[in-house]
Amino acid sequence: MTGALVLAAAAACLPAPDGWPESFRPEACPQVYRIHGNAPSERALNIVVMPAGFTAEELPTFRCAARLMVDKLMTFAPFDRYACSINVYRIDLASPPMTVPAKCSGRDCEHAKVAWDGKAEECRQLESSPGCPERPLDAAPCLELDLDVDACPLSAPVCRVIWPSGKGMLRIWPVAACAPEANVVLVLVNSEEWAGGGIEDDHSRLVVTTMCGIDAAGTRSLLLAHELGHALGLFDEYFDGSAFVDGGQEPSFHAGRNIVKAGPDGKVATNPWAALCLNEQGGSEPCRVRCRQNDGCTPCEEAYGAAAGAPPLVGLFEGGFYAACGYYAATTYCRMLNPNDTTYCPACNLYLTELFGGQDLRMQRCPEGQTGPVPAGCAE
Repeated sequence: MTGALVLAAAAACLPAPDGWPESFRPEACPQVYRIHGNAPSERALNIVVMPAGFTAEELPTFRCAARLMVDKLMTFAPFDRYACSINVYRIDLASPPMTVPAKCSGRDCEHAKVAWDGKAEECRQLESSPGCPERPLDAAPCLELDLDVDACPLSAPVCRVIWPSGKGMLRIWPVAACAPEANVVLVLVNSEEWAGGGIEDDHSRLVVTTMCGIDAAGTRSLLLAHELGHALGLFDEYFDGSAFVDGGQEPSFHAGRNIVKAGPDGKVATNPWAALCLNEQGGSEPCRVRCRQNDGCTPCEEAYGAAAGAPPLVGLFEGGFYAACGYYAATTYCRMLNPNDTTYCPACNLYLTELFGGQDLRMQRCPEGQTGPVPAGCAE
């Protein structure tokens, strides 16, 4: 898997990298719990959830939020169909309060801690089944994780971007190695701001999300699903280039994902979701260039006008990958276009399904009729 972090199966910490605080000791690994799944790690998507900005007194809030968020994620397609092949580990780790600059590009930065009112009973029920311990809790003091957060990276014009600095990155990987296995590292930040990020790189797939929206049942995993999509290889489908002020920091384009790029002649040579294109009567047809916006780009057919109850139109809708022209998405809706959308588009579903069942992850679908959260299945 490109960019996958493959860790030793033994529940032990890796040697500390250069620049790690001298106080780090492998025997001080924090408690690790498996809160979802019991699949063999070599045939699973293994996610490690870590807190940032939660003091020791606030760790119960982190534990509850992580469980609520993960359980909800497993109800989203295609994660629901592969929930039996997803393992999630939670690392209980106290950390200093997160600090952010007072201003970002002249604007005030808030990042207040989320109000967790009304969750006491739901959290109490989850605390009665905290998960399966993967290693005994040492008497040594808990290792503190200070992500050294950048709230305004890449000269971003708003305060809603939260990402670990270089020093913070050096502190994430040894702690993640306390879990038996990690394909994705998820950092949950103690902030009520709607902010996050996801990246697939040469070291590991990394996701950062805040607490925003987790306390409400309808939104508690929408931000995670969008940012996790990035870590698994999906692109943003919006065409607003303001996300990257410095053009040199834009991500590299890779074919075969949820966005296709036109060639020098302005035409799309290959399209991974070509078999999904439907006309208004539900029959398959070549993917047509459809209008998503009046942008003066490639001439296109009217996007709307499907008969009532007909499947959403799938075609080539120009605009995506932070550009109005030259890139095409499959539909006019997707949680990679808008994190508040409740579903991935057909192209995203197709990509994730092929990734999950591919040679790198080798995940198995759940038995027919079984979807959603899977208990950790503690061994005796």
